[in-house]
Amino acid sequence: MLFCSMSFSTFIPSRCLGVAGAALLALSAVSARADVAVTNIATNTTLRYPVALLEGSSDAPENSKLTVVNRTSKKSSRNFETTTVGGRFKALTELVPGRNTIVLNDGKKSLRFFLTYEPMTTPYIVRMIYVTDAAGNTKYSTPKANDPQDYKAKLNIVAKLMQTATAESLNAAGLGRRTFRLETDANGDVIVHTVNSGHPASYYHAFSDDQVLYREVNNMLVPQFPTTEAKNVVLMGFSEYDAVKRRGLSHTALGGGGQGLFGSLDMFSWPSTLQQVQPIFNDNTPVDPTVTFDDSGNRGRMWGLSATTIGATLHELGHALGLPHSTFRYSVMSRGFDQINRMFSLTEPVKAPNAPPLISKPEETATFDRVSSDRLAFTHWFEMDKKGYTKLPSPKIQVDGASGKVVINAPAGVRFVGVDRDAYTRDSKVYPDAAPQTVEFTREELARMAGGDGFSVLVIDNNANQANAGGSEFANPANFIHNWKLSESALVWPDSKLLPEVDAAEAENIVGQLAARPAQNFAPAYVDLQERYAPLGATDMRRVFALSEITSEQEQKVTLLTGSDDALRVWVNGQPVLSKLTMRGATPDEDATPITLRAGRNTLLLEVLNGSEGWGFFARLATSDKARQPLVVNAAGQVVTGK
Repeated sequence: MLFCSMSFSTFIPSRCLGVAGAALLALSAVSARADVAVTNIATNTTLRYPVALLEGSSDAPENSKLTVVNRTSKKSSRNFETTTVGGRFKALTELVPGRNTIVLNDGKKSLRFFLTYEPMTTPYIVRMIYVTDAAGNTKYSTPKANDPQDYKAKLNIVAKLMQTATAESLNAAGLGRRTFRLETDANGDVIVHTVNSGHPASYYHAFSDDQVLYREVNNMLVPQFPTTEAKNVVLMGFSEYDAVKRRGLSHTALGGGGQGLFGSLDMFSWPSTLQQVQPIFNDNTPVDPTVTFDDSGNRGRMWGLSATTIGATLHELGHALGLPHSTFRYSVMSRGFDQINRMFSLTEPVKAPNAPPLISKPEETATFDRVSSDRLAFTHWFEMDKKGYTKLPSPKIQVDGASGKVVINAPAGVRFVGVDRDAYTRDSKVYPDAAPQTVEFTREELARMAGGDGFSVLVIDNNANQANAGGSEFANPANFIHNWKLSESALVWPDSKLLPEVDAAEAENIVGQLAARPAQNFAPAYVDLQERYAPLGATDMRRVFALSEITSEQEQKVTLLTGSDDALRVWVNGQPVLSKLTMRGATPDEDATPITLRAGRNTLLLEVLNGSEGWGFFARLATSDKARQPLVVNAAGQVVTGK
C-alpha cells in the first residue's frame, strides 16, 4: 500500500521539558545578560547535521539587520542575514565538521557562539535523485525567463532544510535532535543523482494512475539505487504543466516503501542557497495559474508555493520512513506541511494589501507530531551512528482472540509500541531508558489508545526490528462471515480512479453466477484474496466478487461492518448499500453500513478492487444499536444470535 495519492495529539509536558524546556531554562540567564542571545540551543552543543536553526532575542530596534557569520567555514554559506521581529530572530548557519565559531551581530552588540558538527556514521541514508527523460533534459518547468536551472543546488538546500526540520521536531518531542543522514560528498554537499529514465516525457505523461507512475519510477530506480539501507527522495524532472487544462503532467506526491516521489513543476520556487530561504518564504508575488501550476495550498502566492511543495516532499519522505498520516493539524504528516515556512521564518505574508505580515507561533508551525516523532526515533534511519546489534529474534505480538490479552515479546527489548487506526497514527508508548523484553496490554487498552476498534499495532525493538499486528490478529474470528462464493478468476480494474459501472441487472446476473459456485470457508476473520488469486496470475489492478447467502428468521435492521484492501462495493439483496473508492489497508469495522435483512434468504455481494500489494476484506454483522453486539452467521449461513 502507498500512503498518499488527517484529532490532536498532545505533547507530553514532562518529556518536552526534559530537553527543550531545560535548555530554555538554562539560557534564560544568558538572555537576561546579553543584548543578543540564542535561546533554542546552548553554546558548545554538538549537532550531527550541518544546518543549524538559531532562534533568539535581540534588543535592537524593530527590523534591525542581524548577521550570522561562521568564521570557521570557508563555504559560501558562511554568511546569513536576517531581521529582528518583535525582539526575536530566526537564522540559519551551515556548519563544517569540528568546532565552529559563529558570530551574531545585530548592529548594537555581538555574540560569539560555538557549535560542533560531528557528521553521522550510520550506513542508513536518505538519497536525493533527479530523474530526466530519455533525452537527458534536466530543465524543470519555470515561468522565469532567466532561471538558472540549478536543480542540484535547490535539492542540496531543501534536503538540508528537511533534515533540520526533522531534528527540531524530534527535539521538541523530548527525543533530542535526532534526524536522518543525507548522502553527501567530501565538501558536505548533498549528492544529487541525475538518472536518465530511458523514456520520453510523453511516456510518463500518459499514466493516468499515479500509483502506476510511482511503481514505474520505483522499479526503474531500485536496481541501481537499492532501498535496503536507503530511502530515495525522487524528483521527476519531466513534469510538465498543461496551462490550457490547468493540470500537471507527471506531477504527483506519493510515498511509501523505499521511495518518496514528487513532481518538479514548482521547483523553480525553491531556494538555491541558505540566504534565499527567508526571502523566498516571504515572497508575496501572486501565482499566475495561466503559466504556473498552483500547488500553494490555496494561498496563491509564491511563498505558499515553495512552502507547500517543500513541505509535501518532506511529507512523502515521512511515508517512505514508515509514517502514516496524522490527525494533528500542524503535523508534517497531515496538511501541517503547508506551514513548513514557519519553521525557518518568523514572518508570513498575508494577501491583504499593505497589511503587516503574520508573526508565526511555535504551536502553529509544521512539525512531526509526538507520535510520529516517537516512531521515527527508534528506526534504523535515526540511529546516527553505526550500531552493533545483538543477534536476537525480532519481536512477536501474540493476541488471544477470545480474551483480548496482547503480549509483546522482544528479546532485544521493546522501545516503541504504536497504535494506528483508519490509516492514521493515533498514540504510542515508548521505553527510552530500560527496554523491557515483555510488555502486556489488553485489547481494550489498545482500543482506547486508538480511539476505537479496528486498530493495528507496530512494535520496534532495541535492534530497530519491527513487528506488526492488526486486522485479523485483533479481530475475534468467531464474529465474522466465513462462507463465501468467489469469482472463478480476477477481472481487470482498468482505472483506479473509477469504479467500473455495474447496474442492477448486471449485479443480479453476478449473484446468479456466484450462487452456482461452491462455497469456500475462510477460517480467519480476514478473507485473503491475494493468497487466493496470486497463483492464478497478476493481482495488481484486479477486482473480484464475493457472495455470501444469509438466512434470517425474521426481518431485522442490522449493521454491516466491513474493511477492505483496497476499494469496496456492496449490494444487499440486489440493492447497492456501500461504495468506497479508496486505496487503503484492510481494517476490521472501518465501514459501518445500516442494512435490513428480510425474513428468509438474503444475498450479500461484495466487489473488492485491488490497486497493488495486499488484497482482501473483512465482513461481519452486528446489532443496529450503538453497542453493535456481534451477530454470528453460522456455517449454514444462518444468523444465530441477535434479533
